[in-house]
Amino acid sequence: MSKLEEALKIRDRIIARLGTEGRFTSTNIGAVMSWGNDEIDVIYRTPFNKLPEAKEQVKYAKALIKQQGGRVSESLEYGLDVWVKGKGKVLNIEWSKTDKQIAVIR
Repeated sequence: MSKLEEALKIRDRIIARLGTEGRFTSTNIGAVMSWGNDEIDVIYRTPFNKLPEAKEQVKYAKALIKQQGGRVSESLEYGLDVWVKGKGKVLNIEWSKTDKQIAVIR
């Protein structure tokens, strides 16, 4: 199984769990579906959530990449962030509505 296939399998399992055990949580991007326990915390972002403004160093890095002819992708419509206690963020996956675009960032 590829890393992408594994990430999509994890995504699908977590979204199913959010459907049965998730709750809406107020954040800096609006109300998001979340779930967690003693070991893991999950946030699920949809197109209804406004993304926070990028930090200045991120904007600068993207501008440099573009200036040098590189491609910079924008955030996709859906996102799932997973944190494991003691390890920090272990998964950040974004995808489009049609699954034609998928980005596993971490």
